[in-house]
Amino acid sequence: MVSSIRAGELKPLGAFSPDRLEILPDVPTFEEVGVDVFPYGPVVQMAYIQAPAGLDPEIENALADAFEAALTSETFRDFAAKNGFVIDPLRGDELDAEVDGVADAIAEVAAQVFAD
Repeated sequence: MVSSIRAGELKPLGAFSPDRLEILPDVPTFEEVGVDVFPYGPVVQMAYIQAPAGLDPEIENALADAFEAALTSETFRDFAAKNGFVIDPLRGDELDAEVDGVADAIAEVAAQVFAD
């Protein structure tokens, strides 16, 4: 999509993000153009790794450390920057809070959409 935007084949109207995207700095956020796309809380795309309940904390930490090292490596950060991915590794309580916030926002939107 970024190549199509840069080629002038697509014109982005706004970014679904609280901040402008580094890869497309001239594209305003929807908030900047007066559209509140997050009235019920954050709705973000995320990916995360799961493991079985009851996993040994030592193994859990080793896995989390390995994935965080990969995500924050120069190679992956360069790839992410070239492709417009936002890398913000979260874990523990911080990840739980993010997932809960997104779930709450989606539940609120669903309640509005499917209200009688």
